[in-house]
Parts: sequence; structure tokens; C-alpha cells
Amino acid sequence: MYVVTAQLEPTSLPLPMPWQVANAEPSEADRDSLLSSYYELRDRWFQVAEAGHLEEAFHLCDEAMRVAELVGDQELIDQAFCNRSNFDNVLGHPVDFARFREILIRSRSESVCFWASYQLASGFAREKQYKKALFYARIAHGRATASKNTAHLIHSHNEIGNCLLAESYFEDAIAEYEKALVLIDDSPPVLQMILFVNLAYAKIVLREFTEGFRLLFQTLKLCRRMRVGHVYESWTHLALAYAFLEIGRLRYAWQHGRRGLRLAESSGDREAIRMALYLMGEIEKAGGDWAASYEYYQRMQREFYPEMSDLAKTMMVVDTRELVNLRA
Repeated sequence: MYVVTAQLEPTSLPLPMPWQVANAEPSEADRDSLLSSYYELRDRWFQVAEAGHLEEAFHLCDEAMRVAELVGDQELIDQAFCNRSNFDNVLGHPVDFARFREILIRSRSESVCFWASYQLASGFAREKQYKKALFYARIAHGRATASKNTAHLIHSHNEIGNCLLAESYFEDAIAEYEKALVLIDDSPPVLQMILFVNLAYAKIVLREFTEGFRLLFQTLKLCRRMRVGHVYESWTHLALAYAFLEIGRLRYAWQHGRRGLRLAESSGDREAIRMALYLMGEIEKAGGDWAASYEYYQRMQREFYPEMSDLAKTMMVVDTRELVNLRA
């Protein structure tokens, strides 16, 4: 599970570049007004994202980026671009790898360079290029270490863990998640929930069901107490669906799988939808409802693998559970 979060550190002032609109330099009051609008938009999208409304948060980020461009401060523009790109991965938008690389080479801000390398890692992970993703995740960790920013360190450990998890290095992934949890302290509860879900999945794959279930039910309680939105709760339900499927408790697996799918559809998280469709297909197949299973596989084929015309039929006759890493 990936982190969708805001970068709340203010940029350094005074601004290093002149603000220009129609070749005219604005007054200090105009610039201050634009900066105020930018930070207001940033705070709004952070709240909306935390509530799980990803499309709305993306549009607020887009608006904030336009304001940053009017201000004309390159660091602020880079920051806004990285903020907006948090949602590109989750919503399935294209990733501008070239621009992130350019930011990473050009920027003198450790914070901006952290987010550029972090977004490169997330983008390559989405493209299933995990070696490249791990390379940039480790650069992000180096930037986080240099800036001594605890939140950035947590993000980088989580992203390194995600890359290792996708490559099926489960013990190494667990070590990264545990390093992040040691640092959690006063960080937003959302970070803790994300780490719990990631760690729980790795534990379940290793058949450590007691610890996996403990983490997931603790996460579910946090989700409901914090009312953080569908995007985080959906992943928790899907991990529970997988865990119950693995121990043969199909009724509970079905309940959590259906709930996870509905929440993923509500938030627009495409990766969660893909996982939910696969899990529901497996759960229905295990329960003997072949027609329902085939419907889920067909939808997964149609929405995510349209080039694989026989995928649904193949899934019906092949036991993939021992072969498929859900986080790859």
C-alpha cells in the first residue's frame, strides 16, 4: 500500500525568483496573497486526501500548482508538482519520469529532492520495474537522512519495503516496515495504518496469521475511529479478505473482499480495485460459485488486462494463489 500524504513544510522565503504575469512584477501584497492561496489550497487537499477523496484532492493539487506557477518560485512549483503526483500513481495517471529526474538533478532542496526520488520510486513500482523503483527509494532514503526529516524517513522505509515486498523478499520488507514503525511517534495515524497493513500482508504470506490478524484488526479500529476515508480502509479489508481466504474462512473472506471492493471503487484507487477483483474471483472459485468467479475475472481482464483475451478463462482453471504475490 502506498502513502498519499501532504508535504507540510513551508518553503524558504523570500522567494528566489521574480513573479511575473504579463511581464509585470507584482506588488508584495499580490505575492503574499498568492502564497496565502497556495498554502490554503495545500491544507485543503491534505484534509480531503486524508478523508480518502482522491479525485477531489488531485484537482485541488492541480489548482495549487497553477498558483505556484503564478508566484514563479521554482521550489514552490517543484513542491506542488510532487504533491500532485502523489495521486498520479493511485489514480492511474501517467507518471512524468523525465520531469522528476530533472527536478532531482536541478533542485538544491533536500525536501523537494526527497519527493522527486520518492515519486520516481512509486512510479517505477507501478510500472513493475522494481529494481529501478528500489534504486530511487534508496535515493529518497538518503535525502531523508540528510534532511533529518522523520516523516520522510518513514516514507522512505515504507517505499523500500514495498519494493522488497513486490520482489518477494518478505523478511527484508518486514525489517523496513519495522524500522519505520520505530520512528512513528507523533506522526499522523494514517502513516501507522499504512505500515500496519503492509507489515500484516508480509506476515500473512509467511503464515504468521496471529500477528497479521492482530495488526489488521487494530488498523480497522484506527480507520473507523479516525474516519480517514475509503482509500485506507479498503486496503485493510482486502488484506483481511486475503488472510481469511488463506485459512479457509470463506464467509469472512467474502465479506471483507466485497467491502474492500466497494470502498476502492468509491475512492477511485485502481490498484485496490484490481486486487479486490482478483481476490473476489479467488474467493468465489474456492466457494464453488463458478459463474460469480468468472464475472470478477472478466471484469479484471476488461479493466486492467484488455490485451490478455483469455485471462478470465485461464484464471478459472489455474490455481494461482501459490504463484501470485498480490503486491507485485
